[in-house]
Amino acid sequence: MKLRGVKDIKNLKGKKILVRVDYNVPLKSGRVVEDLKIKRTLDT
Repeated sequence: MKLRGVKDIKNLKGKKILVRVDYNVPLKSGRVVEDLKIKRTLDT
């Protein structure tokens, strides 16, 4: 079963939605090493 993305849902204009994101990103000394996952979700 394929999960639907926000872009797949019609008629969201003016509505509030909750987006759950898992930012399981690598850390080194408490800082994010690779931020690609975070950057890819910013437009959402």
